[in-house]
Amino acid sequence: MSAKCPGVPADVTLPVTPMLDMSFQLLAFFVVTFRPIPTEGQLPVQLSSVATGAPSVLSNPQVEGPTDEYTIRVHSVHGEIAAMSLRGPTFAETDMRSSQELSERLAALSPNNVHTRVAITIESSPELRYERLMELMDRCKRAGHPVVGLAPLRG
Repeated sequence: MSAKCPGVPADVTLPVTPMLDMSFQLLAFFVVTFRPIPTEGQLPVQLSSVATGAPSVLSNPQVEGPTDEYTIRVHSVHGEIAAMSLRGPTFAETDMRSSQELSERLAALSPNNVHTRVAITIESSPELRYERLMELMDRCKRAGHPVVGLAPLRG
């Protein structure tokens, strides 16, 4: 009997070049088609409707004692501010033409006495962009009124 000798092992080569080529093509595809998420300033925010009777989106429970309550009404068109008005206990509702005029009126607000605080509510239509809403809240805080709440626009 003759012994079978094992065959010469076959030389197996792995073609690396086509795999690298395919890897770079996939990388290029994902880099070119990547679409990042919109920035935080463009998040859609929907205020609850008046019909549901839901409370305001942001409430301020830290208000203690008597407060002078002012309301900023904001009407929007295509997410941008179209008209604003301010009403409160010291004056009737007045229309404003610009955010700068709002800042001036907010800076002029002062409580009737030392123990009274000013609370501001922003009533906004649901399609107002989040970025514009944050700008209004920021103007209120810079004018020295840290108590700011949100509510849906009432008829």
